[in-house]
Amino acid sequence: MLRRAGHEVFDAGERDFNEDETIRYLGDADAVFVGFNKLSGNAIKSGKNLKVIAKPGVGVDNIDVDTATQEGIIVCNTPGSNAEPTADHLFGLMIALARKIPYLDRMTKAGQGWERTPPAVGSEIVDKTLGVIGTGSIGQAVIRRAKGFDMEILAFGSHMISDQKLIQDLSIKYLPLEDVLKRSDFVTLHVPLTHETRGLIGEPQLRLMKKTAYLFNTSRGSIVDEKALIRALKEGWINGAGLDVFEEEPLTESELFKLENVVVTPHTAGYSPEASLRARIMTAQNIIDAFQEIKPHIVNREVLKLSHRKIKLKDWT
Repeated sequence: MLRRAGHEVFDAGERDFNEDETIRYLGDADAVFVGFNKLSGNAIKSGKNLKVIAKPGVGVDNIDVDTATQEGIIVCNTPGSNAEPTADHLFGLMIALARKIPYLDRMTKAGQGWERTPPAVGSEIVDKTLGVIGTGSIGQAVIRRAKGFDMEILAFGSHMISDQKLIQDLSIKYLPLEDVLKRSDFVTLHVPLTHETRGLIGEPQLRLMKKTAYLFNTSRGSIVDEKALIRALKEGWINGAGLDVFEEEPLTESELFKLENVVVTPHTAGYSPEASLRARIMTAQNIIDAFQEIKPHIVNREVLKLSHRKIKLKDWT
């Protein structure tokens, strides 16, 4: 796509680069297509021709967005590209945890569990109350799936669903965070990691939840205070947790791994062959659009107000 649009492309390969390597590879680049590699402020400042930073997916916490903004560089992401696999994964975690599937799998493979029937009793998901924290594209994909389980939907987030028919059809109720936490049987997090959301769920919030409730995080690990969560799980403040993300990644050892009321996966919720293709196409299109003066999906919209912005767009609203 990029070459057909007339751009010269240099592929540095898929591996982790240190800062010096990143600076060298940026060279005279006008745009960078970045995955999980860290893009520091120093690296961004070194790109004397850099105008566009484009990343597949939603999270841009590996990019120093503040420095990019100061330099007049736009940062783009691909909202919605991984919504479907993330929502699928979230429900997989919910069912696995509520129905005790990982435990039953281990018991059955060990030839155990048959001595009493049933060997473990899992709770139902149908007709329960689902608290959705963050109702962007992923949160909305989760809500659509929840309809099939006849769940009551309570929502919290700065991104209000604009589809009034969806809100009416699913009877979605927007409430303060505290009320969502108090009333929900399942709480799922779908907010980006920002200064405001870091540590959003800590001890005070966990203590508000029902003792029978479950917490799920497929967003970013630092949205939850992990130490407080471990205490909550050990001491029975909540019933369990399903986690795809952690404060430190990759996480190879943790108290969480020792707990029976936790199901974990290695930050894979947003991945599928279909989502990978969508995200890469959208990322390439963001770069193409930016250089054709068509506004792409911009994370740091405040850069549009700067007189020293590096790229011109036809629509500044």
